[in-house]
Amino acid sequence: MSDGTSIEEMSLPTPSDKPKPTGFHPMAWISSSLQEIITEGLQQSATSRGILRHIACELDGNRRWARSRGVPVSAGHRQGAETMTQIVETAFGCGVQALTLYIFSIENFKRSADEIQSIMAILADCLSRLSDSENGLARRQGFAIRVLGNLKLLDDDMQAVVRRTVESTKDNGARTLNFCIAYTSRYEITAAVRKTVIDACATRDKQDPTTISVDDINANMMTADCPPVDLLIRTSGTTRLSDFFMWQCNGSTDIVFTQTLWPEFGPLRLLFVIWKWQNGLL
Repeated sequence: MSDGTSIEEMSLPTPSDKPKPTGFHPMAWISSSLQEIITEGLQQSATSRGILRHIACELDGNRRWARSRGVPVSAGHRQGAETMTQIVETAFGCGVQALTLYIFSIENFKRSADEIQSIMAILADCLSRLSDSENGLARRQGFAIRVLGNLKLLDDDMQAVVRRTVESTKDNGARTLNFCIAYTSRYEITAAVRKTVIDACATRDKQDPTTISVDDINANMMTADCPPVDLLIRTSGTTRLSDFFMWQCNGSTDIVFTQTLWPEFGPLRLLFVIWKWQNGLL
């Protein structure tokens, strides 16, 4: 579904009259106030729609954003990384339990070696900053970072960054930030089905693979311990999933396709989509 309502049409309660900080920046204050409103609204809607637990995002449009401005593609990926950090902070600030970001597809390895190297360097920096033991968002907001995908396709340096990130954040809390890197749904589903069949054949009371159930496969998915996906957002105007979370999306998942390119999909836009979800407007 597309987000047809404009931000100007939102009917929201008035934010509390809190003092404006020194060096006041209007947009920062508005974003902070909206986050406060939506967090309160999500709590109030628990008896009707329920709490928004799991958001998934396809980060699409970095290259188009760069080309439309006549800057290098790497600049688009860097700006996309800045947006990603803002979205992580905003989503967990609203109380979600899990946030999954589709960062790099297995198909993306077909891109030029220079672009892949640039993306991986930016990702390594993002993971290191998010997982910093003193000032990282993961510690401050209480979430563990996991990386989903065929990690054997990453080079040794990137695999080392992934291991350090996962290890250093595993005890941060019950909430989860998933990075899908070297990932496709086909890879994940194939791996889950393979493991399910092996487990079934190795268990005496399940030697017949025809007894395999949806729950058995669910238990072997990379997101097995995450809540079901309530909301999936894809930026850049493309209206397909592109091999992302094809198993996890179900009849209760709301899907939003927005024309906004990822580097421009900031906190206010995310808050607006969450507000629409909360009010049953998607």
